[in-house]
Amino acid sequence: MSSPEVKKQVEEYVEWECRGKAKVIHSKPEQTYNELGFNVTIWNVKTDNDGSWWVAQGDLPMNLYPQDQAYYFSTDEVFSFHLGIMLRLMNDEGQQT
Repeated sequence: MSSPEVKKQVEEYVEWECRGKAKVIHSKPEQTYNELGFNVTIWNVKTDNDGSWWVAQGDLPMNLYPQDQAYYFSTDEVFSFHLGIMLRLMNDEGQQT
């Protein structure tokens, strides 16, 4: 279960990413994953005029993924993509030092 503070952070993040052109009208955590030591919750977020979003939130940097354009059909697909891209970014950063 998520706290009200986390819910607020997720909603503010979506509104910020929408550049102030949309307001969140509904959000709820759909599923939490624990893989490779990372806890990530996938949120289902609806806005008033910028569609629906999956938001990955947790131990990795937060990011959103569109639902309406049918790139990501399920929480599992979103989590798999999010974890993969974050691991690649961390690997790239580690090789630059």
